[in-house]
Amino acid sequence: MEQIWRLLLDSLSFVTILSIATLLLLSWLAAAAQNLRRSRALLFVLNDSTRGVVSLQRGPDFRGFFAKIQPPPEPFSQFIITYHAASNLNVLDVLLRPLTHHFDRMIIHGKLMARPSAELIWVRGQIPSRALGNDRGATLWVQRRLDFVNSEYATRGVNPSALIHVFADLQTRFGPWLYKVSIQAEDTPEMEIVLTTRSLNAEEMAAVVTTLRAAGRAAVLR
Repeated sequence: MEQIWRLLLDSLSFVTILSIATLLLLSWLAAAAQNLRRSRALLFVLNDSTRGVVSLQRGPDFRGFFAKIQPPPEPFSQFIITYHAASNLNVLDVLLRPLTHHFDRMIIHGKLMARPSAELIWVRGQIPSRALGNDRGATLWVQRRLDFVNSEYATRGVNPSALIHVFADLQTRFGPWLYKVSIQAEDTPEMEIVLTTRSLNAEEMAAVVTTLRAAGRAAVLR
């Protein structure tokens, strides 16, 4: 009798393990398909919203894509987009996300044709270290506050008012998805924008690109 119960338990354990493995595999396949559809939708809008052509360096696939806009939209001499796809359909990915920090995000790097005369740093939930005096030239940074999003940022330059205006517009339109906005003359490329795209409609990417072009123009305005 004991042997029968042991066989039953072993059989149940095997079935449980097999069921879990099957569930993980199915969730990964569903997530991969969703990520691929999302990557293609974003690329379609990017192709349609810029006068250049999206030149793929990697993807699109279940991981996302890495692409350049050729020629880059004015006022940039280089415009690079990296999309890291992540899906809530992938059970294992969701469970490990607090450890891996693997979330759906897009990183846009833009190299400007001219050196920025106005600079800006904003990171969600943080005060940039350069504005706190931890980096060289920190005394030139002015700490500011954007009340309607209850957030602090920093600017540098003789007249950053145009860049401040575009930044406020960027926050008004895309604030819930923004994670980082950085335009710094010492960086190469000078502009870095990080945003989550999970609940952002792919069609909104055209407006994102338009607003970033406005930010680039405001940064080099003299």
